[in-house]
Amino acid sequence: MGARSVHDSVESFCRAAVDIAASRDAIVLLALAALPLGIVAVTTVWSIVVQIVRLQRLSSVLRATEIPSLPPSLIRAASRAGLRERVRLFESDDFSAFCFGLLSPHAWVSTATLAALDSAELEAVLRHEAWHVQQRDPLNVLFANAGSAAVGFFPLVRRMAQAYLLDRELQADAAVVQQMEDSYPLASALHRAASVAQHPLPAAVGAFNSIDARIDQLTDGSGSRATRAFGFRASTLRLLCSVAPSAAACLIVTTV
Repeated sequence: MGARSVHDSVESFCRAAVDIAASRDAIVLLALAALPLGIVAVTTVWSIVVQIVRLQRLSSVLRATEIPSLPPSLIRAASRAGLRERVRLFESDDFSAFCFGLLSPHAWVSTATLAALDSAELEAVLRHEAWHVQQRDPLNVLFANAGSAAVGFFPLVRRMAQAYLLDRELQADAAVVQQMEDSYPLASALHRAASVAQHPLPAAVGAFNSIDARIDQLTDGSGSRATRAFGFRASTLRLLCSVAPSAAACLIVTTV
């Protein structure tokens, strides 16, 4: 008798749910709730497509200027940094070194950078890029940029996305200092790059981005507070991204 009562209750609940879902008001409410999510989804996909197109163009440029035969100095520095099979050299007068590649990231170093840095500075730069390679940060940057583009009309979300990107740079720098037990080589390399800093490349990280904040952290320790602040904002952004789908689903269900 008890089982029958439970069955009847479940059946009544299902019928009520179907009746509500079939009502015109519920459909309108559902459409209104789904519209913002649809806009965000379309904007996110569009941003990813645009970034991938730019990456393909940049990849063509890099392949066309790549120098297949690596000099011994770069080989030795890459080996010490754990990048022996994942370092590439390209011909350029720009002072640049960055991690590039979504599925199989590599560290790319320009000939100008190789000529300007001494062995310790070059090793520090490559260790920085090695951290990005291990973390597959180009893919992380792509999704962060896409998320920022999708909901960037919220100033807080935009600032959190920027904090996330800087946090990746500061973490990579901290890893270099821990490995080398010396902050001077990386700080010296950043000082050399400061006068000729390039704009960040799309989904290419470590390209001497956010030099001022990075130098502050390496030289006088003032960046430690910034690291904690940016780390908190970055962690909050990751949390929001993880709970957003569930929150949106709850919102739709509650509205209906």
